[in-house]
Order: sequence, then structure tokens, then C-alpha cells
Amino acid sequence: MGAEKIIEKIIADAEEKAREITSGAQAEAGRIVAAANEAAAEKKEKSLAEGEKEAALTKQRIVSSAHMEAKKLLLQARQDLLSEAFAAALNKIQNMDNAQFERLMTDLMVNLIETGDETVIINEADKKRLSPDFLYYVNRTVAKEQVPCNVTMSDEARDIPSGFILKRGDVEINATFEALLRQKKDALSAEVVKILF
Repeated sequence: MGAEKIIEKIIADAEEKAREITSGAQAEAGRIVAAANEAAAEKKEKSLAEGEKEAALTKQRIVSSAHMEAKKLLLQARQDLLSEAFAAALNKIQNMDNAQFERLMTDLMVNLIETGDETVIINEADKKRLSPDFLYYVNRTVAKEQVPCNVTMSDEARDIPSGFILKRGDVEINATFEALLRQKKDALSAEVVKILF
């Protein structure tokens, strides 16, 4: 075999070896790419599932937050309405004519008298709205239902809102209209909170 044939044989063997190496490399590259694609697909599926889960949690948080905000707004609206209603009630009491005001004071006082020996303390403006016979009618009304009644008017005129303080010994009952309405408002506000939450 001549040198030329040997060189051709070496080149042919080298080309064959190069083809085998290239073919093997391409096959290995194909396997690597397929594995990478499979891993990427799995990762994509996992990421999508986690993303969907996170999106669901985020949606749930947003909806829950919106519900809570709506409840707060509703509670505030109801409290505002209660405040307006009680302010209107107080305004109506303050704008009553003297006869209506006296009837209201009489009814309230009759319901609070227990012993018949109480003393009534009112402000100067309310004293002027009541007739001189006011306590006579209060005592007579209570006496019909209970034992004799001798409620008296204090000489003291306190700087209190409209209504009265009923003093029984050392105990004073705050029966100002503001205090009575505030108690009712607090009770109603508690009911509103129970309804909403």
C-alpha cells in the first residue's frame, strides 16, 4: 500500500471517527435538550400551580379586605345616622314649647323617683321654662302610684345641659337629656356592631 493510500485511509478513518463523535455529541445534545425541556416544562407547571395558588390567596385577601372595608363603612354610616337622629331628638327637645317640655320633664321624673324624698337640680334656663306648680304636679302624680311624695327643687342651679339631676341622699342620677340620649346611643351602637360582626 502506497503512502497515498495510507493517507487516504487515515483521513477516511479520521472522518469516520469525526462523524461518530459528531453523531454521539448530537445525540447527547438531543438528550440534554430533551431533559432541559422536560425540566423546564415541570418547572413551568410547578410555577403555574404556585402562581395560581398565590393568585387565589391574593384574591381571597383582596375580597376579605373589601368585605371588611364595606363593614367598616356600613358601621360608620349607621353610627353617623344614629348621631344625626340623636342630635335631631335633642334639638326637638330643646325647641319644645314650655308646656311640652314640662310634660316631658314630669314623665321622666315620675319614672325615676323612688323614695319621694329626692331633690331636683336643674339649670337656670330650664327653671324658667317650668311653671311654678311643676313639682306640685310631679308629687301628686307619684303619690297616686306610691306613698306620699315630697320631691323638692334645689336652690342650687347647676351648669348642666337641659334635663335634671335627681339627688337621693349622696347619690345623684344624671337625667340630662344629653346623658339619657348618649346611653341610648351607646346601647344602639353596640347592637349595630353585633349585627355587623
